[in-house]
Amino acid sequence: MNTWWAWCTLLAIISHWSATVAAGEVLELTGIDFDSTTQRGLWFVNHFSPFCPHCRQFAPTWQQLANEHETLENFHFAKVDCTLQADLCSAHKVRHFPTLQLFVDGNAPAEEYPTVDRNYEKLTAYIVQQAEAYNNPSNTIPAAGGSSSSSSSSSSDINSSKSSNNNVVANPDGVSIHLNGNSLEAAKQSGLPWFIKFYAPWCGHCQKLAPAWEQMAKDLKRQVNVGEVNCVDYRDACVANGVHGFPTLKLYMDGTEHDYHDDRSLVSLVGFATKIAGPTVLNLNWGQLENRLQQEPVAFVFLYADERDSVNGLMKQVAQQFVGDLGFYLTSDSQAVRQYNLAPADLPAALIVKDGKHVIYPSHQFTNTESVRKALTGWIQSEKFPLVSDINPGNAPEILQGTHTAVVGVINNNDIESIAKFHVMAETQSKQQKASKSDRVLFAMLEGTTWGTYARTAYSVHPNRLPALIIVDPLDHTYYAHNLDGQKFSLDDPDSVLQALKVDIPEKNLIGVSTLPFHARVGQSMQHGFGILRAHWLLTCGAFAALLYILVKRTGRRKGRSSVLPVKSGPRD
Repeated sequence: MNTWWAWCTLLAIISHWSATVAAGEVLELTGIDFDSTTQRGLWFVNHFSPFCPHCRQFAPTWQQLANEHETLENFHFAKVDCTLQADLCSAHKVRHFPTLQLFVDGNAPAEEYPTVDRNYEKLTAYIVQQAEAYNNPSNTIPAAGGSSSSSSSSSSDINSSKSSNNNVVANPDGVSIHLNGNSLEAAKQSGLPWFIKFYAPWCGHCQKLAPAWEQMAKDLKRQVNVGEVNCVDYRDACVANGVHGFPTLKLYMDGTEHDYHDDRSLVSLVGFATKIAGPTVLNLNWGQLENRLQQEPVAFVFLYADERDSVNGLMKQVAQQFVGDLGFYLTSDSQAVRQYNLAPADLPAALIVKDGKHVIYPSHQFTNTESVRKALTGWIQSEKFPLVSDINPGNAPEILQGTHTAVVGVINNNDIESIAKFHVMAETQSKQQKASKSDRVLFAMLEGTTWGTYARTAYSVHPNRLPALIIVDPLDHTYYAHNLDGQKFSLDDPDSVLQALKVDIPEKNLIGVSTLPFHARVGQSMQHGFGILRAHWLLTCGAFAALLYILVKRTGRRKGRSSVLPVKSGPRD
């Protein structure tokens, strides 16, 4: 009987699995069955998080691709939920969501599909191309997007972007590209901003700069292209570009060369690049805009019907104040208007797109006047933060020293499970804020590996005790690390964090730690003391008069006494 029941159960499972696959349903894999399932054929795998808005937005496209290509020989679709399979995603070096990787006969992974090309048309061409190459051994499998997967950028790749800059995302992967003489010239002629490091491998200053340069490339992702030229290998190119010492740093943009002579700190490097590159205000069609929005956590979109309403001047002036924070895009594409449930009569209109949703600016007044600029800037300022921000040198002052309370998660990038919990906490807080109409609380992640020293110095967070949660109150120059019971805030106890934000911190139930240096704390205490004296001047004067009276009386009693301490006298004669 038991054997019969076991066989029936097994047949039911097999039947269900077969029906699911036959229906084109994307198979979800785990750490247990991933290797055995992907041993044969091509497996295109979507690594995702259910809390990622880009993942939710991309999911219907992924399902449509799977349905329409289910008959392709030896080509399969799968997905992995990284919140449940953190170890598997870490092994696949997944650093962002969604990440698409192609596995060939179980080899992990053959290549990662570029984020910038993640739209239906390019994915369809890629899938067909890969399937044909695999099923025809005489052909080699081309790289994603049809270009070389090498870290070196070819001159033809860079030149091809020159004629279509509106559809090109600068520095899409957040990396510094190794350039040769030809690709360097192509980069300079592309019209896009390129921050270039000319170096020699043996140069000590170059070696010292390398970590900051690598991090800078990450921070300038989707803003400024970053490259480097080895002057030992490409001496002629360096000489032609006026390099006389190492490292030499130059930013090329629109045919103009800008030399960098400041200190080589990360903050200064990023500040220089974003200032020179300036704000990007692009006029796009819907396809180009959709592609951009898939890459950026927050974006400003201006929709207009008539060319006279495009107000480039206004947008450029406003965008100047948000360099590095979010992209600014204009479009008159009717498909974009329909996408945001607007009618032609609603135009012109402005909106912020973030977390898979959009927020519409309440006014339709866009004349380029000071009052309009001020109102629009204020609205963008209040709406520009996504559900969870990644802290970098550009936004750190505003998040950690601004006007909003901030919950800071010090978490390593490969700790996908903790990142997912942090997003859930942020989503819960966001819903409570909207329900109660309370002040905005920011949620921000501080990458533990990169910023471990800062977290330890500023908030006493030990790098070996991550993840850690800190609540920062910039206006009070205070941070909180423990709840009312004296326990450290934890991702496994989100209620205590939300309780602290809602009740304990506003009602001063928690004792925080000052973020001010010692001399500033002393000054603050003195200022507070003088403030009390000024507020209660009558009592202060009375107390001072009483103290003066007591001193006078005591002085009178001691009249005739020596004011000098007695000294032991010597022997008499």
